[in-house]
Amino acid sequence: MDTSEKDFETAIFGYLASNGFTSRDASNYDRALCLDPGSLFQFLYATQAKTWEKLKLQHGEQARERFLKRLAGQIERRGTLDILRRGIDDLGATSNSPTSSRRPPSTKNTPACTKPTSSA
Repeated sequence: MDTSEKDFETAIFGYLASNGFTSRDASNYDRALCLDPGSLFQFLYATQAKTWEKLKLQHGEQARERFLKRLAGQIERRGTLDILRRGIDDLGATSNSPTSSRRPPSTKNTPACTKPTSSA
């Protein structure tokens, strides 16, 4: 039995690949933005097509560049975790994250299952 780190990496990659993970080349990664724009836009087109069409109408040919600039600014200001939880808004087009509208799968954490109510 091989217990090397390389074997462990191969096992993890094999598991991820068999469950839908798509490998991307490191050259696709944008160091300045700290993300892979191609992967990001694949996700947006697949999950938020209507929102993306709205942004394209507002920004025209510059939609991708303007969205990336907005996203980078929001990540710097609010942090990645907040973006993942709440998404971002760009000229009224709200881009939701994969976690922004999900409820916990059980009721064991009751405070997380209910939205806070306003005391006003």
